[in-house]
Amino acid sequence: MQQEHYALAIETKGSHLFVHANGVRTHATVTAMTMEIFDAALANRMFKVLIDVRELEGQLGILDSYLVVTEMFEKIRGKGLRKAAIVDRQAPSLRGWFLETVARNRGFNFRIFASQEEALEWLDI
Repeated sequence: MQQEHYALAIETKGSHLFVHANGVRTHATVTAMTMEIFDAALANRMFKVLIDVRELEGQLGILDSYLVVTEMFEKIRGKGLRKAAIVDRQAPSLRGWFLETVARNRGFNFRIFASQEEALEWLDI
């Protein structure tokens, strides 16, 4: 059984908060990362966040994706963070599109990208 852990490297660059995540992708770790990233964005007065998760192991299932959005994103929506872009190893699959759709349906400006360049371009629109 894999141990649930993660590590975040967080830095500010211009008007963006850049986050690099590694570890194991589970409901618990994604929930914890979400709050840590949100707190860092507020503390640094950053409204746009780019989160690189290409080094996270595993995937969230459809139910876990839904639960993360409904539990966590609902708590942070409308509280300072305007846009969040995720960079993952590949373009969004069904799980990724589902996560994006659920987040956007709840008013959170959130997208998943396969390249950092595309993510930054979207953040700057």
